[in-house]
Amino acid sequence: MPDIRRLHASRCSTISPVADMITCRVGVFEPTTLEVESERSLFQIVIYGELFGESMHACCSDPPGPRFDLDLRLDYIKYCIPDFRCWPGYPGFIVLNVGPYASGNENVIEEINDWDQVALYYLLRCQTWREAWAAVRLQIGPDFVEGWRQKMWSSSVQCQGLEGLQMLRPGGWRSGG
Repeated sequence: MPDIRRLHASRCSTISPVADMITCRVGVFEPTTLEVESERSLFQIVIYGELFGESMHACCSDPPGPRFDLDLRLDYIKYCIPDFRCWPGYPGFIVLNVGPYASGNENVIEEINDWDQVALYYLLRCQTWREAWAAVRLQIGPDFVEGWRQKMWSSSVQCQGLEGLQMLRPGGWRSGG
């Protein structure tokens, strides 16, 4: 029950404020605007982080711990966040007739009106999102000089699930949970 209360409280304390930040600024600062549910996209990022965030911890620990491989993470995206662009597949990215693709009928995918993967792609690359995370990273410590370390640092901060998303609230990572 405490976890349920914490998750419910996070809707008002974290999800809505961060979604509002994105919704309010995207149209003004971005060259294109998508009509998507920002809260839905944020929940997808949170779920991904909750499921796979430990893989980043495992990579950084000494000795390295168990982690989820790329294929499993891509399967999650493919089947849990379906998108019309996944349907045809391509070499190395085969889509099985299961889950949202179970009927084997391409029209099923066309009936999915939510462009969740497009929204996530856009959100993760939009100026508002990048600036918000850059501010969080600078509050925690300086950026790395080496490009690969900086990419890993940026990814690890963003893939921490709900706790990671809380860092984007007003007050940043110091505002607590």
